[in-house]
Amino acid sequence: MSRNRKHASPPPVGSPPVSPPPVTAQAVGLSTVTGGNWRRRGLACLALLRAYPRWVCGSFIIAGVFAVLALYSNANHAKDMVDPIRARKAGRPIPVRTALVAQSEVEQVIGATGVTIASRTAPIRIGASRGLNVSAPESDIVIKAVRAYDGEWVRRGQVLFELEDDVFRQIMLQRQAALATARAELERVRQANRLNERARELTLTQAEAGIRFRQEDLNTRKSELDVLEKLNRNKAAQDFEYFEARSKLSQARYEFSTAELNLQLAKNQVGLGLLMDHRDLAKATNDFEVARIDHEVARHDVDRCQIKSPIDGFITKVDAVPGVVASVSNPLTTVLDFDPIHVRMDFPQERIDEVAIGQRAEVVLDSFPKETFSGKVIRLLPQVKPDVRVMPVIVELKNPNYRIKPGISGFVRLRVNRTARTVPSLAVIERGGKAIAFKIEDGRARLRELTTGPLVESGLVEVRAGLDPGDEVVVFHSNFYRHGGALVSQNAYLQDNDPVDVDWRKWTRRE
Repeated sequence: MSRNRKHASPPPVGSPPVSPPPVTAQAVGLSTVTGGNWRRRGLACLALLRAYPRWVCGSFIIAGVFAVLALYSNANHAKDMVDPIRARKAGRPIPVRTALVAQSEVEQVIGATGVTIASRTAPIRIGASRGLNVSAPESDIVIKAVRAYDGEWVRRGQVLFELEDDVFRQIMLQRQAALATARAELERVRQANRLNERARELTLTQAEAGIRFRQEDLNTRKSELDVLEKLNRNKAAQDFEYFEARSKLSQARYEFSTAELNLQLAKNQVGLGLLMDHRDLAKATNDFEVARIDHEVARHDVDRCQIKSPIDGFITKVDAVPGVVASVSNPLTTVLDFDPIHVRMDFPQERIDEVAIGQRAEVVLDSFPKETFSGKVIRLLPQVKPDVRVMPVIVELKNPNYRIKPGISGFVRLRVNRTARTVPSLAVIERGGKAIAFKIEDGRARLRELTTGPLVESGLVEVRAGLDPGDEVVVFHSNFYRHGGALVSQNAYLQDNDPVDVDWRKWTRRE
């Protein structure tokens, strides 16, 4: 200390206490410029302490020491309460935090890439028929005119291409003549059948009348023979008359047998004639149908010389010009309809059970990154692609103005609402490729093997088997003890069948 230092005189008795002058950064020489050196800062702090009376500084120091001791004591007590090693050595239950298994409605979002495709695709080709097939002369299948071009929008039934139809019209005329001949033959057979049926009825009626006449004649001859026989016994009639009567009776019997045979023949003729009429009618009908079908095919071939669009849509590349020979199998062009438009989504095969027809979908396309399109699942393709491990899922979007084009890539999100059992993800431990958790039973932690699903919400995982709603499980706050090796170690945080204290509010002093 400097010897020239002057001490301040004490204030007069009875005067009010004098407050020390305010201490400012300028008064103690503390630099207000950020980044001052450490030496200057230390001197400034020392000057600040000297500005107060010594007893004030001592009080602050003592209070700080007690505060540090109190914090250390509390920390040591808290460590003693929550430290599993200390709890295990002291024979106390191990303090753990727990959560309950909940069952509730959850909404999951499953995302995957996708690409837009046309909802309907119609390849336009001539196509084979009976008269127009793959073996038909190529000179008969020539493009006459092209009525549509690349990118043009066409309506259903609109003519796209015309073929040379002279040969097909000639064939149609031939088939038309054959059809007329078959129709006339069919009508002739029908009329002949009606006449034959009437003739057979008349023959049968005549045979029946003949049998009745011969029956009466036979009865008359028998009566005559009986009379002459009596007369001949009495010598009243000559033998000649008697034998003539017997001859007439024999003739009557023969004629009656002939009449019976004619009646049977007439009856047989009715059945046989009916069968023959049916045969003739069937043959004429079949010939007529063949001729009619041939005519229809020929007329259809003529109509097909005008190739029309089967749907509304846009024309893709046209692979034909007038005058070229066309093939019945190769497409001339393709018509695409993309209102509505479809999005083929590459759905992950691991979550096939979570997709269903009718689910809501949100689609963000690369061509419209600031827009989200809403749609729904309309189709699930039956086969998974093993090389990329995805199942194609078709999502339908409305596209009234054909704004969205096929071939645009994007991202699809499906929203799935369902009931699920959930636990905090920090309660599930991975060990040996299996999921396990500590379930609280009778104050002890029991290991249970689980069948888990995906994360359903932030921090929650689905439990499909191993736990029931309302079960209490241990929640870990560090990944250190989630490794399988630590569960079998003596120094593990928690082991199977350990007694536990689940009243975390007590041992964390939050009561």
